[in-house]
Amino acid sequence: MATQLGISDQDGRICIGLSDAPNDYLMWQFIPQEQGQIYFEYDDQVNGGYDIATEITVMHDGIHILLASGKLIHFYFDGFSKSKYDDLVQALQRIYHQNQSVLEVLD
Repeated sequence: MATQLGISDQDGRICIGLSDAPNDYLMWQFIPQEQGQIYFEYDDQVNGGYDIATEITVMHDGIHILLASGKLIHFYFDGFSKSKYDDLVQALQRIYHQNQSVLEVLD
């Protein structure tokens, strides 16, 4: 299954979803009214929380995320076009605009 990307931006509320299968996904939510906190979740709601992603590295073939717990998550893109990649990077940059040290993009 090719990697699916969904991005929603309504009134500053930004949601990003990446998925390879029903139980293999990453999701971010940024809601400005919640004091700039960023909700991140992977694979199941039990793996979610606010501001738990402390380092994110995005590359053309995938993304690596270091959590506050020390856990490292790897998510590789399958059939991901340059256009989808650019959309993902731009959305992540909007979410992390106040904390740019979290996000690194390797082009």
